[in-house]
Amino acid sequence: MKIATQQEEPATLSSPAVADKPSDGKPHRQPYGLMVLLIAIWGSFAAINRLALNTLDVFQVAFYTFVIAFAALSVWMLAARKFSLLEKVSARQWFWLILLAILSFLYYFLYSLSLSMTNPVTASSINYLFPVFITLFAVPINRERMTMGKLISVLLGFAGMVLIVTNGDFTALKIDSVPGVLLALTASVCWALFSTLGKMAEVDIVVSNFVYAGIALVISTVLLIVNSGLAVPAPMAFFSIAWNSVMNFCVAYFLWFKILRKAKASFAAGMSFITPFATLLFIAVLLHEPITIANIAGLLIIVFGVAVQNLKCFQPKDKKTSAAPVEK
Repeated sequence: MKIATQQEEPATLSSPAVADKPSDGKPHRQPYGLMVLLIAIWGSFAAINRLALNTLDVFQVAFYTFVIAFAALSVWMLAARKFSLLEKVSARQWFWLILLAILSFLYYFLYSLSLSMTNPVTASSINYLFPVFITLFAVPINRERMTMGKLISVLLGFAGMVLIVTNGDFTALKIDSVPGVLLALTASVCWALFSTLGKMAEVDIVVSNFVYAGIALVISTVLLIVNSGLAVPAPMAFFSIAWNSVMNFCVAYFLWFKILRKAKASFAAGMSFITPFATLLFIAVLLHEPITIANIAGLLIIVFGVAVQNLKCFQPKDKKTSAAPVEK
């Protein structure tokens, strides 16, 4: 496997030095199409996972999820002839892949555990604070600037999610499970760290996802043996797990890191604020939870926050080329 370096393949890196412009000097087009597809897939997770949790416990759901994900990614690796790339992964890269795999597993497991302990609207809305953490973590880790536009986007996104959770009445948020809320918040931090650190990975995306699924399968198997046991999933539970395994793990991971390699983490984080509304749509359809005017108003605030971040007046000015360096 050819390892990308800043000099060889700048367009594939997440380095701040090349994140905004490719080698031809023209600005990247933001991957809105990929992001919309990803948001639709992400939005399905909470409701569909809750359907599986109606008949299986969280350990069984995690085990079957990663069995199917590992099998699907094995077929993908075989079809794309990528198994040979595993031999060329360095020790340093293995260290990062294992660390990222643990963060990835913790995200899915803790989020699923939260969904089993509290109502899906509260759990999913708190979980989707991850764009706030991504934008914040991207400053020290990816060395991205914290601009006024990003700050306003974060604040508006957070305000929109609060409006959705409280349904317009800021005294109406009833936490039925403090542990469930804390688990959702911890899952959000894990995903933000996974995304921010994963943007720096130099391993092929499909290979990385295959490793993540394999390590997650080992962890989930141990947890299943220690805390639960095998059970035959009902047809609805099996369909739900299969959907989340293939779409929310295999396909969504691929799209997510494609986006992170094409755009700044702050762009992906800002667009991710739309995901809670997609989640509400799936919850309303599959779990029969109502959508209120406050939910729609919250979405509009979130969308406005995404737009603000991309306004030219909030974009940092590029340094002009000159003979002498310009100090900032």
